[in-house]
Amino acid sequence: MDWKRKATIQRVCAKLPAKDAVYYFLQRRFGSLRYAPDPLPNLKAAGEIFAEMREIGFSPAGKRVMEVGTGRRRRR
Repeated sequence: MDWKRKATIQRVCAKLPAKDAVYYFLQRRFGSLRYAPDPLPNLKAAGEIFAEMREIGFSPAGKRVMEVGTGRRRRR
């Protein structure tokens, strides 16, 4: 979905008395909550990121790592 459209929907929902219930309903009906969660794509992406980290000489073993950004992939 276009981020501007989603931001507008969120802004409208935030002004409603039952804002949480309305937004949750919209997520279940139209958003990502329509489908059962599948952790495998995220686990695969994490494995690929760790492999890339090892390729550049950084070992994630024994370290805590936090991904910060707009997505799960680094830009090339």
